[in-house]
Amino acid sequence: MPSWTLATVQPARELTIARRLTSHEFPIFLPKVVARVCLRGRVVDRLRPAFPRYLWLDALGRYHELRTVFGVVDFLKTGPIVDLAVNGLMAVTDQNGVLPIPEATSRFTRGDPVRIRGNGLLAGHAAVFDRMLDGGKAIVMVDWFGRPCPTPVLMDDLLAEPKLEVKPAKRRRHRRGHRKGRNANAPDLTRQT
Repeated sequence: MPSWTLATVQPARELTIARRLTSHEFPIFLPKVVARVCLRGRVVDRLRPAFPRYLWLDALGRYHELRTVFGVVDFLKTGPIVDLAVNGLMAVTDQNGVLPIPEATSRFTRGDPVRIRGNGLLAGHAAVFDRMLDGGKAIVMVDWFGRPCPTPVLMDDLLAEPKLEVKPAKRRRHRRGHRKGRNANAPDLTRQT
């Protein structure tokens, strides 16, 4: 059973440094989560580190070699508490090291009218709620030059708009009436004197 060490690495370089450490034959553990992000107007799922800037590895007593690996900044903790934490995380992750996370809940449902508030470019615009993203963001459809455009917005910047019930227009009942028009000035011959 490995003795795990918690190491800090350079920001946003966890996956690259994990590959480097694997090539140096160090056992590593990097738990990941699936993050839903908006990329070029499309919502895609990306794997992100569950704990940014942290990586667990078995140093195997070769700390001098670990110092030469570019990207490893420092070692924080080692011992039985770290081993219990890593073993607990490993039991929860799947075979790819992905942690299950609950689906984000929202106070809006797809198709709800919302109004964007805040100080940004879209402040005050009306939109239609589409779906949730990770990190407290949502995709709303903004009418942009007559076309719905998906736009990521913070959930805190959305206000609920009252739903307007569209009632069908009342149709007027066609009534037959006397046609006056052609001979409106003609004398009425049906009248008896």
